[in-house]
Order: sequence, then structure tokens, then C-alpha cells
Amino acid sequence: MFNFFEFTQILSGVESEIDVDDWQKHTKYDGYTRHSGAVRDFWSVVKKLSNEDRKKVLRFATSTSRPPLQGFKHMQPPFTIRWVPSDNGLGIGRKVKAFFSSKPTKDPLPSSSTCFNMLKLPQYPTKRALREKLLHAVNTSTGFYLT
Repeated sequence: MFNFFEFTQILSGVESEIDVDDWQKHTKYDGYTRHSGAVRDFWSVVKKLSNEDRKKVLRFATSTSRPPLQGFKHMQPPFTIRWVPSDNGLGIGRKVKAFFSSKPTKDPLPSSSTCFNMLKLPQYPTKRALREKLLHAVNTSTGFYLT
């Protein structure tokens, strides 16, 4: 049998430093590739964040601030970064055009689908803009969190 501490670790992961390289290695992409500029910028920003801010990003996207007990390889469903268009109010024709456009967006914040461990990440014009929008989103988010 497990004691309370062991059971909590199994359910909620470990309270430790987040291994960004492991997180990056086991991330899936939808609409982006690991070589996309927005993805490279995202990981560059995350690597420079404090561990406390990394935990906020992880919690924003997955509803838990702890990495999986045996690493991100065992996260189910896998952590995913999804491309999202910036103009959600557009008609379908303009949305399709926006999907194939290489223009970066400036205004929308990242969002998430915590049930799917998914970060929905718009493209930003600079790494600085991505950092500002990401931190704004994770620091002002409201929602349902599991503890």
C-alpha cells in the first residue's frame, strides 16, 4: 500500500524543478512543428523563466503545476502546442486565409484546453511579445484547477 505522500505523488506528480528539455522532447505539435519560429521562441522563453513561472505555464495548460512522476514521456494525453488563428470572429473563408498567412499576430493571449494538456499558442511578432502575452495569460488566468 501507499502512504499519503506516495499516493499524492502518483496522482499529482512530483514537486521538483521542471526539466524543460524533457518537457520539450515529449511535446506534440498541432499546426506547428518543433522547428516553427513560434515554437522555438516559446521554448527559449520557457527556458529563461524562473521555475515558479514554469510551473504557472504548466498549470495553465494542464491544470497541475507538477511534472509527471516519471517525466513528460508519461503525460497522458501528451502535452501539445496548437497553432491558433488570431481572428476568431472571422468567417470561414478568412479563417482559412489566416491559417495559411505568415503574418504574426499581436493581440490575442495564449489559451489552453487543460483536459487535453494543450496550449493554444498564437504566433507573435517577437520573442518579447510572446513572453509578455504568455506571462499575462498565466498570471491572470481563472478557471478550475485540481489540487
